[in-house]
Formats: sequence, structure tokens, C-alpha cells
Amino acid sequence: MKLSGEHTVEKLTLDGVKGLRVALGATVHDVLYYMSPIYCQHIIDSVICYITALTSVFCVLVCLFL
Repeated sequence: MKLSGEHTVEKLTLDGVKGLRVALGATVHDVLYYMSPIYCQHIIDSVICYITALTSVFCVLVCLFL
């Protein structure tokens, strides 16, 4: 989806700053979704699931090194 001024902004954005602009835009979207009561619980559940999976992988790897 492109906004009306998006093309102009893309033309003015330096190549080195484009990645930062994309990252900041994604972060703003994440914050706005998190503040929404519709998506907040889904985001929390997803983060908990991801952290649990990472913890399991870490525990397996630590056991292999011990």
C-alpha cells in the first residue's frame, strides 16, 4: 500500500537511510498494534510462545555442552 506522498519521500530518501526508515516504520506499526486492544493479547501470546521456544532450544544446547 502506498500513501499519496510515499513516492516523493522514497525519491528524497538516501540509500543509506532507507533501511533505518523501514525499521522505524515497522517499529511504529508494532507499537500501534500493541496499543490496540484487539491485537495486544495476540502479540503477548506470540512473544511468550517465541521466548518459550528459544528457552527450549537453549536448554537443549546447554545440556549438550555439559
